[in-house]
Amino acid sequence: MIDITPTQHLRSSVASRLTERIDELVDAVCSAVFAEVGPYQQLALPGTVKPFRADVRGSLDAYVRTVADGSPLGAEDVERLRRVGAERARQGIAADAVTDALEVGMRVCWHAIRGAVLAGGEPRVAAEALADLAGEAFGVLKVATDAVVAGHADEAGRSSYTRARARAELVARLVDGTWSDERELRRAARGFGVELDRRWVLLVLTPASQQQAADLELQVAEALAAVPRTTALVGTPRAVPTPHVPVLLPTADEALPAETVDAVADAAAERDLLVLVPRVAWVWTALPHAYRNHVDAIVCARAATRNGGAVTETECSVYRLLRSLPLSQRVEYVRSVLGPVLELPPTKSREALATLDAYFRGRGRLDETAADLQLHRNSFRYRLDRAQAILGVSFRNGLDRMRVEVALALRRLDREEAALLDAGDDAPAAAGGAPGAG
Repeated sequence: MIDITPTQHLRSSVASRLTERIDELVDAVCSAVFAEVGPYQQLALPGTVKPFRADVRGSLDAYVRTVADGSPLGAEDVERLRRVGAERARQGIAADAVTDALEVGMRVCWHAIRGAVLAGGEPRVAAEALADLAGEAFGVLKVATDAVVAGHADEAGRSSYTRARARAELVARLVDGTWSDERELRRAARGFGVELDRRWVLLVLTPASQQQAADLELQVAEALAAVPRTTALVGTPRAVPTPHVPVLLPTADEALPAETVDAVADAAAERDLLVLVPRVAWVWTALPHAYRNHVDAIVCARAATRNGGAVTETECSVYRLLRSLPLSQRVEYVRSVLGPVLELPPTKSREALATLDAYFRGRGRLDETAADLQLHRNSFRYRLDRAQAILGVSFRNGLDRMRVEVALALRRLDREEAALLDAGDDAPAAAGGAPGAG
């Protein structure tokens, strides 16, 4: 004959009372969760409240069994909780809200259990039973939390991956111009939150060197996190020999907002990516042309920036124009404008060229430019004035500014092209070191 201790007898009695009043307990848990965990209010609607109550009922049935005999949650219970976590992910409820709901539910359960124990046994036995149940409650809550979080993460990962790949396919069809049915394409676009009847900006992100190509997908995903509502094709389109990623940005303006360009450029620069920014495409059917045009501009864009950054379509057009000049004429022009600086001792030459490059990149923002070079504003101003004096120019004169900026651009372009020839396009951004390095 099995000897049942007073504590075990009390636990069994409490479990029986909870079972008899299970509907009442389900109501209490649901009401508390709906009231205290905001995202769960959507589950109180007529179409979702019944399945949610069923989930709560299943969880309470499992917990009541542990109250009765101290047994842990079984494999079936854990799997059911994983399915609950996955369902919450599909309903768009964040993981932290799911764990908050679990804690609220456990608090309501514990209040009911404590009341039943204190009402059903003499004080010493009740205190012993409560001590056991309290320790077990923490264990049950941890197992339940781990299970629902794992199910939520699995489902969120699957949905995010599926959605990302589907959106990538949509972008591929848009930029390659390979769509076959306009109505089908529009329907697919709406399904992924992409509205074709608006203006678009096409960005192109490319790694600064071929060695980074293997990490391009991760780099682009991290860079695009800086800008909301983007749609990207992660991978290399079939028609493009060098790795880069086209990115669609919806915009309501005639030009891409400067803060958006800055956000993408800054995020890309941290990862040694290059961003090309063309004009807005007024109709989505113009995207293939914009994309092909920018594929041709990648070499020019690499020459226009170093270690990441943003280059506009206009700048790419300027560089294409400069590339059309014979090499001998480019070299002659650079020598005629920058010769006095290039003839300085190497250290001084590099310092002067870096100062001039920084000045034009900063577009007159002296404080920011000085900070970028880790110089005091006065020190930067001194170096800039000295470089102008050596060249015999004044940047108060628009023609002088233009001549020096074009000469610097031609010098970077020539060095970039030479690096591409020497390295076989293996490491274009690293060639020659810093801009203007002697």
